[in-house]
Amino acid sequence: MGARPGLVMVIDPRSQQPGCCVAAMLEALGVAGQPQTTTIEGTGWAAGAIAPPAALPECGADAWADYGDILIWAGDIFLPEDWSQPDAKTSPQGAVSRALLQHLRSDGVDILAKLDGAFCGAWYNRRRNRWAIFNDRLGLLPVFWTAAGDRLVVGPSAWLTWQATGEPLAIDEDGVVDVLRTLNITEDRTLIKGVHWLLGGHVLFWSPANSDTRRGRTYQYWEFRHRTTSFRSRADAMDAYVAGLERTLKQQTAGVSSPLLGISGGMDSRMILAACHRMGIVPDCFSAGWPFSEDVRFGRRLARKAGAQHTFVPVDTGALPELLTAMIIETDGLHGAGHMGIGSPVPGYLAEHTGSVLLEGYMLGVLGGAYFPQEGDVPLHCAPHQCRWARTRAHSGGDIEQINHLLQPDLARSSYQRWQSQIDDRYHRAPSTDPLERAEYTIVNGRSGRIDVLGLNPYRRHAALRSPGTAGRLLDWCADTPGSWRRGKQLYMEIIRQRYPRFARVPRANCNGLPITKNRLLREYCWQAEKLYRFRAGRRYPQTRRWGLGGAFKTACVFEPWHNAGNLGLILEPGARVLNWVAGPALKTLWQIVLQDPSQATPLLALKTIETMVRFLERLAPLHEPELGNVSAQMRSETGVVVCATS
Repeated sequence: MGARPGLVMVIDPRSQQPGCCVAAMLEALGVAGQPQTTTIEGTGWAAGAIAPPAALPECGADAWADYGDILIWAGDIFLPEDWSQPDAKTSPQGAVSRALLQHLRSDGVDILAKLDGAFCGAWYNRRRNRWAIFNDRLGLLPVFWTAAGDRLVVGPSAWLTWQATGEPLAIDEDGVVDVLRTLNITEDRTLIKGVHWLLGGHVLFWSPANSDTRRGRTYQYWEFRHRTTSFRSRADAMDAYVAGLERTLKQQTAGVSSPLLGISGGMDSRMILAACHRMGIVPDCFSAGWPFSEDVRFGRRLARKAGAQHTFVPVDTGALPELLTAMIIETDGLHGAGHMGIGSPVPGYLAEHTGSVLLEGYMLGVLGGAYFPQEGDVPLHCAPHQCRWARTRAHSGGDIEQINHLLQPDLARSSYQRWQSQIDDRYHRAPSTDPLERAEYTIVNGRSGRIDVLGLNPYRRHAALRSPGTAGRLLDWCADTPGSWRRGKQLYMEIIRQRYPRFARVPRANCNGLPITKNRLLREYCWQAEKLYRFRAGRRYPQTRRWGLGGAFKTACVFEPWHNAGNLGLILEPGARVLNWVAGPALKTLWQIVLQDPSQATPLLALKTIETMVRFLERLAPLHEPELGNVSAQMRSETGVVVCATS
């Protein structure tokens, strides 16, 4: 099994160190000398780029040197259509490198905002004697970095980036609290002190020690911003959306015989399937979950409407603790395990389809207005952090008072004040006067590391992930469309009804079993059929009577197998690492509450995530460079590394 696509890089004036360290990092990832890895080395630096598993023209990894400038990249890069087309003498990856390097030279790093795809890379600008480490607009391929003195280490995971430094482990308590409060991470921190996450749409500039410019400086070249409405009517907005979505899907599936699509009964994957169907693209669909899950039942019916194959990928509760532990490590402990239960069997399914292209729809929901609040959610004379949208969307780890009580008093106070400041500052600097747009801006631009990034990391080992919602034309559509039209995905429902009516007749997975169509007879029929199904499911699956079929059920079904396996109780032991940050009596009280009602287990699952990751980090040995011997020379001979000098 290969590593996720990404960038490995070391800049160090000690000439023999960078190549040895990069070789060791690639060895730790299991891709040293593999065809998917491209390596390059010069005086005082070395880098490796790991390509996605799919062999497609836009996918790959490349190292390109031209007149002293150097470009290394990995992932998917879709160039703008008005850029020069590649010639037959150059490989597709080489053509991307040549065009991108040319535009970086002429227009600077701001040109990255015009690229589509999930990518990351590094550019050495000889004229300015400066490196620029970059990622895509949304940071879909995580890039982690740490710096000490003249040395910079970059890696695709936080644990490997820290391990390559050889420094003692120090846990960042702010990162711990972020995971507990939000089930993700905020700003650029990780669980490891000194290891930073390069946020989406950012560039890290690094200059040699003898340079006059400031090193380790980050620059934001893109962020989501609302703009003045450019559509005269809702119909115009729907026309623009359909045209943009279908154009994006055509680009993302070019040369792919049958893409994969994780299908549910929700709006986002339904929209992708409907657009594919109208374009004559038939994806292979799959749904993960339990037999009675709405995702599985309605996803199967949607696939049938499109004439597509459908596979049910069941959640194995017996294997769940082991699968979740692997996913926690894969996501650097920065994504709460409560969000990962239903996706735990997907990597195993994708392993049977290695090299495929997986269409993913999470960002479509963001564009559709999933985060746009209701009118009453932003009351006048109320601080932003006190509003309902902030307390639910931006503090998704549990009730604020409960988390404050769980943490040690000083840490609870300081972390809550920091969270308040983050929400209020981002809200007040939003480039809009509309309070609802400001709220959406705050949530969207504060969602570092949510499921579209970290939650999908385990999938990238086996498939090239392509998310239509990350395309520039659709992000622009969202910025141009009034939030009141998009709220609750209302515009999406109109598009489904009017443009893809076949797919409006299948119930929507939102716990009521009603279809999107307005046909009263069909809606009544579906409602009665759903009530009958739930009665039968309750008799066959007793847990559904207790927790229903929504989020409470998913939380409980993650907690119980882990608890039954016996290792969830590690967080209660005297030597538990989480006791450095939480109050023991409050933790025991919460434990008793969850034993009575497992649907309240979200904070405990977050603590288990932190505990698992910290213990994993404690077991890692540093990559001691002196013990590597001639690994750098071996890397050159085995991988055909290009040797370049930056001076």
